[in-house]
Amino acid sequence: MAFFSAIYVTETHNIVTAVFSTLLGIVIGVLIFITPCALTAGLAYLKIRKVNGQLIDENEEIEVRNEDCRARNQNLVNQCAKLKQEIQGLQRQVVEAVNEMGYPPDYVCLDAVRFFIHALRNGRADDFRRLIDLYEDHSYHQQMVNGQRQLAGLMNQQIYNQQQMTQLLRYSNGLSAANLAAQIQTHAEVRALNDNVSNLAACIPAKS
Repeated sequence: MAFFSAIYVTETHNIVTAVFSTLLGIVIGVLIFITPCALTAGLAYLKIRKVNGQLIDENEEIEVRNEDCRARNQNLVNQCAKLKQEIQGLQRQVVEAVNEMGYPPDYVCLDAVRFFIHALRNGRADDFRRLIDLYEDHSYHQQMVNGQRQLAGLMNQQIYNQQQMTQLLRYSNGLSAANLAAQIQTHAEVRALNDNVSNLAACIPAKS
């Protein structure tokens, strides 16, 4: 009976040892498979974390630059608003001065003011009515001169276009003459070839 008990214990020990060895092999295999995956995942995580950190830093730099741009833009907006107020103030002053001195409101422009100053300085007029008449005559003369200049420019362009057309026609006529000469030469060569073929056929004796 003790003998069979020893055999049973031995078999049980062998089975447990085999099971344990099998489990150990499975665990080792799983560890061998998981370890590279874990290392790869860890490296990927570290790389992603590094890239995210770089992106965060870049976004912070961009935000700083954007804030600087917004500050500069706001400064420009404030300056434009200030200049607009100053211009409006100057415009009010000009209107008040025009009304006080009786200056014609339709001639509040730099060109007219310069002309009026030049005419008064040279004694060409002594009141606004005469100044306006002189300025209107001057403006009409300038318009006529500008119109004549534009007309002259158009005429010069038309002459240039006609010259270009003449050159193109000459070139086209030259091409037509060259094509005609080539056609005549080709026709002559074809006729000569036909004559040679006819003479050669006449020289060949007919079969009896």
